[in-house]
Amino acid sequence: MFVRFLLTLATIASLTTVARGAPAIYVTRSQIPTTTISSEVQSFITAGYASVFDGGEGCEWTRATVSAPGAVQSADGAYWALSRTSAIDIKCVGGLASSSDVYPALVAASQIARAPNPGIDSFGQILISNKYPYLTLATPGLTTYNGEGINGCAAGTAVINTTFTSGTAITTTGGGVNLDCLALIGATGNHATGFQLGVGASDQAGQQRVVRDTTVRGFERGIYSASGAGWQFSNVVVDNFTTVGVEIDNPTCDAGDWFINGLVVGGPDGATYPTSKGVKWDCSGGGKITGLKIFYGAYGWYSAPTAGTVDMQFAANSIEGQSVAGMYFVSNGGSLGHVTIASSEFGGLPEGIVLVSGVAAVTFVGNTCANIGIACIRIEDGVGRVVVGSNDYDPNSVPIIDNRVNALSMWGHLDRDYDRPVAFSSDSVWTDLASYTIPMNGYSTKLTLFFEGQLSGSGFVTRDMTMILKNTGSGVSVYFDRDITTTTGGIFDLNIRTSGNTMTVEVRRQSGVGTNFFGTMTQHVEGPLQSYRFL
Repeated sequence: MFVRFLLTLATIASLTTVARGAPAIYVTRSQIPTTTISSEVQSFITAGYASVFDGGEGCEWTRATVSAPGAVQSADGAYWALSRTSAIDIKCVGGLASSSDVYPALVAASQIARAPNPGIDSFGQILISNKYPYLTLATPGLTTYNGEGINGCAAGTAVINTTFTSGTAITTTGGGVNLDCLALIGATGNHATGFQLGVGASDQAGQQRVVRDTTVRGFERGIYSASGAGWQFSNVVVDNFTTVGVEIDNPTCDAGDWFINGLVVGGPDGATYPTSKGVKWDCSGGGKITGLKIFYGAYGWYSAPTAGTVDMQFAANSIEGQSVAGMYFVSNGGSLGHVTIASSEFGGLPEGIVLVSGVAAVTFVGNTCANIGIACIRIEDGVGRVVVGSNDYDPNSVPIIDNRVNALSMWGHLDRDYDRPVAFSSDSVWTDLASYTIPMNGYSTKLTLFFEGQLSGSGFVTRDMTMILKNTGSGVSVYFDRDITTTTGGIFDLNIRTSGNTMTVEVRRQSGVGTNFFGTMTQHVEGPLQSYRFL
């Protein structure tokens, strides 16, 4: 016969025995060892942990054996364990808002959650249902195991304030691990890590680690992915870090894809922390990154591969406000291939993307660069197979700087076709339109410029010209291949000015012809060109 009892609050303080027919609410967790419980009672629900309604109420305990993890013996000699039908809520093992440190409760819940006892089948979940006041974690070093997640969704978001300033707050190992609806807050002056996923080579096979609807704030390093494949971030915020927001450095490169779908990383002031990185990627399998927002810090996405990895796709991301660069790729002994960056924005920083070394087969298309100080894209020698398609560039900055000088690395295509408006009125002062810089000695560029427009009071005019720009080692020599003008009365002067390895195109109205010119200039570039800029 199954009997389940709850006692009234008025009788809890003096309760010593549970018998058949008892009414309403039951004992607290601390009273179980001193309570005699009828043999007909098969389960009960506690009214608190140490005292009634102290935040530890609502925990269901069922009859168990002495070997059941977390088992408690009542005064009659029976053993009780948390119900097999529930996740293990840390409040049931002493994880209360009044606790100075919930670390012991997290450890206890972890031991029960991973236990292979059929009476304690928690399906790997550690539950945090406390909403407010917030919990305190004073001890770092909690480790969870295979299939064991931490879920704070019952509280909306479970907030945990940490008080330590070094070490790692929580490390997950194995696979099938979820971190859901958590807010882990670092202490002032922090040199600690918030979450660590995996522990290195011994844990590389861990699959399906998922972090979602979670915030990590105020740590030196927010999240560290140290091993595993097939992991995913979704709706994650990492902010107020000082060194690295998210670090990805698996022991095995090119071993399993991973996904970021919704990650916001807010960094520190880049001048104060000149090496800070929003996401630091060193080694892993291929990644698929969408919905990434990185603001501030010195670098947004920093890639320093230690071995070979292929396939990394970025789409619909926003990186802005860094003091050095939005994305920076440099070799640390390894290489990264097949990188696609599309439909993303870069703004308010010196350089959007810098490709120094260790990266090849890069495609950059459909992106926007705004408020760029130096260049949207910079490519250094040693980078190969770069394809730059149509992008929206800041007209006041350099779209592309290509510093490659080894012809064997110049695979790919850089789309530098662009239209710009042209307007001028003076017949005595030259108006600069664009400058073009040729790389090292011996290289040549074919440049086609097409003008069309109208000179007020004179007529329409087009001018189609093609020239070869050659770096002779002592400067740029310009050879005209074609210069054709068609007009209904309008005409203007065009001049080529050279300085070092740079050529500048300038225009002015011919004396006595019209008053103002309004039109467009279209450029087409073939061959190596270090950079161009509209003036």
